[in-house]
Amino acid sequence: MLYERAGEPGGGGSGGSNSGVPAGGGAGSGGAPAPTDWRSGLTGEFEALRGEKSLEVVKGKDFSEAGPALAKMVVSGQKLLGDSIRIPGANAKPEEVAAYRAKLGIPTSVEGYKDVKLPDVKTASGDTLPWDAKMLDEFAKPGFMKAGLNPQQAQDVLGMFAEYTQRVSKATLDSYFAGQDKLAEKWGLAFDNNVKRAYRTASKFFSEPFMALVKAAQLDAHSDFIQGMYDISNNFDDDPIVDGSEVTDHSMDDLDKKISETRGKIATLAAGSQERTKLEADLEKMYKARYPEQRRSA
Repeated sequence: MLYERAGEPGGGGSGGSNSGVPAGGGAGSGGAPAPTDWRSGLTGEFEALRGEKSLEVVKGKDFSEAGPALAKMVVSGQKLLGDSIRIPGANAKPEEVAAYRAKLGIPTSVEGYKDVKLPDVKTASGDTLPWDAKMLDEFAKPGFMKAGLNPQQAQDVLGMFAEYTQRVSKATLDSYFAGQDKLAEKWGLAFDNNVKRAYRTASKFFSEPFMALVKAAQLDAHSDFIQGMYDISNNFDDDPIVDGSEVTDHSMDDLDKKISETRGKIATLAAGSQERTKLEADLEKMYKARYPEQRRSA
């Protein structure tokens, strides 16, 4: 009875005609239910693929329907693999490393970064920070190559550096202004005049190139700089350079030039003349302003 039932059509024995049940126990890979579509034709060494999730997207009752979709998947996969970038291993050949860097767009020389520029950065005071173009070419660009950056990435790095510099400049100047607020509380209504006096004193003792560096670093806004220059000016209350006479705004370079011109005029005038006497008095003031250390030791 058992044998006859097993052999009946539609039964579970070898005589059954249910082609949807795969050989091997009626289950796919991992014990999952056997597929009833084209995958049921995967037999032998391919039978384990019946349960692959990635094949579920391919529809068709048999291979004649599923075949074109499978072919499309294979072609797309090969193209994706061809466009992919594989990181060279530790033992990679030089040509493999070169091919990898080429795919990333990394230049083979610093000339590949010729269009990479440092953006202009304005400080919070409105001045443009000076950049060292030589340092960019000799240090930054070789560094970009060593780090494996393509030109766009290098430009992005410089952009972030510029933004960082600008933010630091603003934060620094804000802190200096906070110091000026305390100085304003100390000086009261005299604050503006005292600040102007401090800057006149700085112009007197320091050259224009040096003052340009001070301003670029925003140190002219520092309360200690203002206080210090003001204190120095108090030692020269009777000095026309500081107290606002006609030579107030002259720097040391200007004074040297004016001293030379005045001496030349004096040499052309008669001794004891009114004009010469006046120029000699002006010259003495200029010398005192130009060489204050001699005045202190006198």
